[in-house]
Amino acid sequence: METIILHTNLQGILSHGDLHQVEQLVTLGSVISFPTDTVYGLGVNLSNDDFIKQLYSIKERDHLKSIPVLVADKKQVELVAYNLNSVALRIMDAFWPGAITLILPKNPNLPSSISTTKYIGVRMPDHPLALQVLHTTGPLAVTSANLSNHGDACSADEVLYQIGGRFSLLIDGGKTPGTVSSTVVDCTNSDVHILRQGPITIQQINDALTG
Repeated sequence: METIILHTNLQGILSHGDLHQVEQLVTLGSVISFPTDTVYGLGVNLSNDDFIKQLYSIKERDHLKSIPVLVADKKQVELVAYNLNSVALRIMDAFWPGAITLILPKNPNLPSSISTTKYIGVRMPDHPLALQVLHTTGPLAVTSANLSNHGDACSADEVLYQIGGRFSLLIDGGKTPGTVSSTVVDCTNSDVHILRQGPITIQQINDALTG
């Protein structure tokens, strides 16, 4: 497969024509890659299992590992999660958009392949291009654009080096501002637990919850 490459304009976003192409491909279930505030992501329409399974195949990822969801705004969270507690809502208010993924109760209507549990990771990236894409496509199942157990990709060239030709379209938005994946926080109950350390620390989270 030849990977199509789109480039942003001088403002760092896509033209209306390019966005339309992205929307069409995503609707059809094609896999796309784009930059976020942390690293480049590999995303797909989350409407059915076959679409999502492509991410596992491209990354050579263990199917027992869940795929997070990226959203453009809090309204889109309602499409993928439900019954959010006050802790989750306060962390969203404090850190979204930003480099923190919240583990939330999964909307039961989502395909089973996105998570083997009743929960799902959800994040709103702090990156204008990523948000532009997500506003256009709706929530996407997104994982880092690299082979499993390999280094994160922080540029379009690094994505192409690792997985070029395995997916349909790459949006080259330059180097990502971050270099590591997001902090992952379990927000399924009132006790906050960090499942993966990233740019946002437990001290910052506790300060936000107690401030």
